[in-house]
Amino acid sequence: MTPNNQLTVASCVSFEGIGVHTGKLNYIKIHPADENTGIIFVKNRNEIKATIKNVVSTISSTTIGKDGETISTIEHLMAAFYGLGIDNAIITVKGSEIPILDGSSRIFLRKC
Repeated sequence: MTPNNQLTVASCVSFEGIGVHTGKLNYIKIHPADENTGIIFVKNRNEIKATIKNVVSTISSTTIGKDGETISTIEHLMAAFYGLGIDNAIITVKGSEIPILDGSSRIFLRKC
């Protein structure tokens, strides 16, 4: 793969599950995105790009945030994106963290 070839998910994929830190139900939907979009999380219409400048905590999980909104436990989903070579995706989030599912990236890898 050359540096100019960028990938996204083929179609929308959704996940629902308990958050490992809150114990509450969380829901995400991953949408395909255009080239050069990057990985963007959307919570309550607030877009949070998955970049180092938006990391607000790494205590017990990776948490990103912007303008008062935060999303925790993104590391398993981000690992799946990295493993699949996905550069561009928009993830809508309902809840405060990404569902833990089986505790690994495997379910994300299989569905994305």
